Amino acid sequence: MATFKTDQCSKFFEHWTSLRVESAQVLWQSVFLDNPHPGFAPHLHIAEFPNGRIIFRLIGTKLAERWGRDKTGEVVGEGQPPKMQQSLCRFSWSAISRPCGFRMNMKFAATTGAQFSVEAIVLPFSIDGGKPNRLVSFSEVVEKLQYRDVSQIYLGIPDVEWIDVGAGVPDQAPTTDQL
Repeated sequence: MATFKTDQCSKFFEHWTSLRVESAQVLWQSVFLDNPHPGFAPHLHIAEFPNGRIIFRLIGTKLAERWGRDKTGEVVGEGQPPKMQQSLCRFSWSAISRPCGFRMNMKFAATTGAQFSVEAIVLPFSIDGGKPNRLVSFSEVVEKLQYRDVSQIYLGIPDVEWIDVGAGVPDQAPTTDQL
């Protein structure tokens, strides 16, 4: 079981788990969207994984505010260091192919140069056949940003762990490449 740093990430995992059909390891995206939780929605995004890239498909309002724009349709990690993009893709593909989830503590630099961290939980979704694979991510800022400050660049992912949703987890612990 993952050790969450924020109560909100722990509660999001409980919410995701509570919506699953008893025999299913993975929650259906349609069930999740049909049972919205207003406290979580502003802090989440849904992404798909077509052709080895992760594309944002839905962005919560608080994420758009944190990032300074709505990134719907963009590649996750676009404009960030290649090793960061590679780590995010590797973790995401493992979460989809197993299926399992993962929890990350990510470090960022804001537009003012201030550093802050974000805890994120990423979980897989089942969808109708023929559509790209999907993930839902909920994140909470651990150190608060200053007013009107936005997240600018990833500084690293110092802490990552797998979350077993019923199918086990990869044999190797998730590792990040040094930036």
